[in-house]
Amino acid sequence: MTDQGHAAPQVRLALACLTSCPEVIPAWLGAAERNYLQRLTHPQRRAFFLLGRTLLWQALQDLGAGLGELELLRGAHGRPELPMAGISFNLSGSKETVALAVGVGCTVGLDVEDTSRCVDDALIVRRAMAEHDRHFIQGMAPQEQRAAFFEIWTLKEAYTKARGMGLKLGFGRFAFDLDGPGRIAWRVPAPDDQRTWQVHTFTDGDVLQLALCVDRPGAVVPVAVPHGLHGQRWGVLRGAAGEGLHGSRLGCA
Repeated sequence: MTDQGHAAPQVRLALACLTSCPEVIPAWLGAAERNYLQRLTHPQRRAFFLLGRTLLWQALQDLGAGLGELELLRGAHGRPELPMAGISFNLSGSKETVALAVGVGCTVGLDVEDTSRCVDDALIVRRAMAEHDRHFIQGMAPQEQRAAFFEIWTLKEAYTKARGMGLKLGFGRFAFDLDGPGRIAWRVPAPDDQRTWQVHTFTDGDVLQLALCVDRPGAVVPVAVPHGLHGQRWGVLRGAAGEGLHGSRLGCA
């Protein structure tokens, strides 16, 4: 396996549709992963699993990771992790889309949402969002509120996934500020977080909304974005004691 410990930090994003899911179980899928797949009885869940693992395998080959087979470990909060130093990943799926982020020298969190899916966003805003989120969304024109909801929701999902906590970290405990064009800053930082994060939102200009959160190890981490995705906003967020820095399309390739 290529040693990624001293490689320059980078993030790669990938997208795929369930129609491109493998029809057979790949030979490189490890025994524990095969056992997990066998316990999945719902066809769509099986397809998401197989397609996500295929995207991950392809990304690792492109990075020269040189694995003989794909086996994953589980972190403290159940987060899947690779059994190698220096590379993290996160998978997300919505309707027919699977999205992957792979981070070299950094930890990543990713969320994708198909905004055409049926969801009671008004109820979620009332019950799960911070007060600032509610005011921000409700203060927008009615035709813009749903898009704002999904952008905020994917940011929160990506952040909590990057921290390895998921919904265990309540979405009402922190809030992002999206008031400025092209920028993301903290409005209410998570009180227990002292790290520095690099955050992005993306859209395909149609129904997909994505957010990426990177545990930034130092300088700007470049992000390789697949064709068809467009950057919306970005920011560098400096934990509970710091202030968010902001700009537009930071480090995207």
